[in-house]
Amino acid sequence: MLPPAGMPNLKATGTTLIPVRAADLTWRSSMKSAGPSPGASEEQPSDADGAAKKRTSHSADEEAVESLEALLRQDLAPTYEILRPLGHGPLASVYLARESALKRLVAIKVLAPDVAHDRTKRLRFEREGQAIASISHPNVVSVYRVDRLSNGMPYLVMQYVKGRNLEERLQAEGPLGQDEVRRIVGQVASALAAAHRKGIVHRDVQPANILFEEETERFLLTDFGLVAILDSG
Repeated sequence: MLPPAGMPNLKATGTTLIPVRAADLTWRSSMKSAGPSPGASEEQPSDADGAAKKRTSHSADEEAVESLEALLRQDLAPTYEILRPLGHGPLASVYLARESALKRLVAIKVLAPDVAHDRTKRLRFEREGQAIASISHPNVVSVYRVDRLSNGMPYLVMQYVKGRNLEERLQAEGPLGQDEVRRIVGQVASALAAAHRKGIVHRDVQPANILFEEETERFLLTDFGLVAILDSG
């Protein structure tokens, strides 16, 4: 439930109440299609045509991902050794890598090839990295490096968090107990407060963007891709 107009949304952490901006939260609505546009052709492609297009698209996507991984291996060696993909999304791919000098595992996030040509998305991606790097907090995923590959595609070298995100945990375990919910809210609210002190509003807080680190049992906030930088002046 949202608080009355003009009243800040408060999250409890211990005995301290931390204000959480409404802009940090993700709200989504779904709309049903109103049907085909006026004048649209009633002729629909056959199932065979649709399947062929999907196979072609899938093949092209696979080639783009393989090409991206090859470029990462080439450009980042010997500083980073790419070990395996951690995940691919519509805007970015994440790879597990080993940093040779420090002998530690890191996560390397690189902009997806399909959107790399979009200057606005490239700048937003780099801004995400710079925003996270400016926050030093135990419940915010650390960024160690913001740079570009030889083809100009930006990438981030980030803290590797071994474990599931909160969305995956909820799907596997169902509703959590009250004490665990309080612990999660307290840690995420503390992370948001640290971001707010830097003039940064997350704008996409959701279970998929909250990671659970198995070794320390901490919850860490990640994916500041929709971040807003407030004017501190």
